[in-house]
Amino acid sequence: LRLLQKRQLLARTGKRTLVIGDVSWVQKMLRIYVSKLFSLSFGITSLEIHGAAPQDQLVHQFAHRVVRGTLLFVGFPDGRCSQKQRHEENAVLMTVKQAHGIQHLGTGPEIVAVGSNPMIHQQAFMEGMVLPSRVHTGCEENGDPPITNSLIETLRESRFGSFRRLLASYVFFWAMAKKVALFPLLRYNFWRSQSRTKIMTTAAPVSAANLDRPEQEEASALDLRVLANREQS
Repeated sequence: LRLLQKRQLLARTGKRTLVIGDVSWVQKMLRIYVSKLFSLSFGITSLEIHGAAPQDQLVHQFAHRVVRGTLLFVGFPDGRCSQKQRHEENAVLMTVKQAHGIQHLGTGPEIVAVGSNPMIHQQAFMEGMVLPSRVHTGCEENGDPPITNSLIETLRESRFGSFRRLLASYVFFWAMAKKVALFPLLRYNFWRSQSRTKIMTTAAPVSAANLDRPEQEEASALDLRVLANREQS
């Protein structure tokens, strides 16, 4: 079966493990979304889902738990317009390389990256989904990013870059669940598991304290630098 599907032949048997690496609010939303997509699946096609920030706790929590066939799905910030964002991007890349280095019998995790920087295609050990970005393409053509763009790029990443990766990830995992759900003899109605981001019976994974005031009111009371480094609510 693995040979026909062109999958890793030496991946471990049993339940598949998915590790999502992105900023906190994105990986939390994706963990809930994917768990609902596969909640009605059979045991052989089910997923064990984890998540962590790749610049921080992903290495410490999951580097020692990576086995053959682990699916590592990582979101990359784009560092072409800011030195600070470039450091964040390099930190994610270093984490992914460390995970890739954990191999047994010459086989390691399967790595999928999503981001707007085409450099993720240049890494031979992972597959990449590149999202178009005219702003970052212009910065790349102009050479090294100016330091003055650090604040605006932090704001752009926290408000738009991460959200675009979230939407792309929704499409990716929905397509993956649909393909699994249509497999002969293991079919299940994945659409019946309420596979949406937010439903009336499930609270969003955001603290209520972050929802007390609208963001426009918060922006008038907070310094722009503080707001840029805050996650979306």
